[in-house]
Amino acid sequence: MKNKVLLVLFDGARPDALEKCGHPFYEKFLSESAYTLNAQTVMPSSTLPCHFSLFTSTDPDLHGVKTNWYEPSEKWIKTLFQQLNYSGKTCSTFYNWPELQFTWLHPGAMIQSVLHSTYLIETREANTKTAEAARKGIKEYAPDFVFLYIGAPDTAGHEYNWMSKEYMDSLNFSFSLLEDVCSDLPDDYTVILMADHGGHDDEHGTECPEDMTIPIIIRGRGFKPGDIFENASIKDVAPTVTDIVGAKPYPAWEGESLLNKIAKQ
Repeated sequence: MKNKVLLVLFDGARPDALEKCGHPFYEKFLSESAYTLNAQTVMPSSTLPCHFSLFTSTDPDLHGVKTNWYEPSEKWIKTLFQQLNYSGKTCSTFYNWPELQFTWLHPGAMIQSVLHSTYLIETREANTKTAEAARKGIKEYAPDFVFLYIGAPDTAGHEYNWMSKEYMDSLNFSFSLLEDVCSDLPDDYTVILMADHGGHDDEHGTECPEDMTIPIIIRGRGFKPGDIFENASIKDVAPTVTDIVGAKPYPAWEGESLLNKIAKQ
């Protein structure tokens, strides 16, 4: 049986908010997982730089993306998608913030990529359609790596403030989507749930702990429920994915597989 990965990212999901949102699937998922609620993202703690760090396992000073406006850089670092494609693995992406398409960098690495843009579709409808597309895509193609982006928490944080009732409602909504996707997910998928950054008041992007601290929660073979990842970073996720699916990390990546960090504890 192949080992595959479903990576689900809740944009702007603070760890303390996950603890307080009260959704029963969060409690169930956490109890079945190894995790940290104290991982660190990168500066600037903004969505596009954080995603580039996620998928290139490097800091913004190296990959060159420091704002939510993408400009091609002379620096060339293979993304997770390219590295998996090089290793003969298939990838799919499902998202609702159009700028994320720049993080793929190599469209040929995708077996499927679906966008339901929140610029043109109401936020909850776009996120619901995105999750439904992921569920169908997994059934149809069974990709080795699936990236599912849920942007609802970030939208609510900017509009109503982080930790507001509306923000907490958006997290409960996001967990309901995740529960639906996981309800018939094949057993060969390890599920990684994480955020790109946190937030405070109605913003993020700073070095304050509320912006920089993110959750990384992993359920699957090789991850013992209750194990805690120490000193984890957003840059550790790409090497973790390649480790799980049996591919090699790109030499310039700076992170370390969280499977290795468990072994060292």
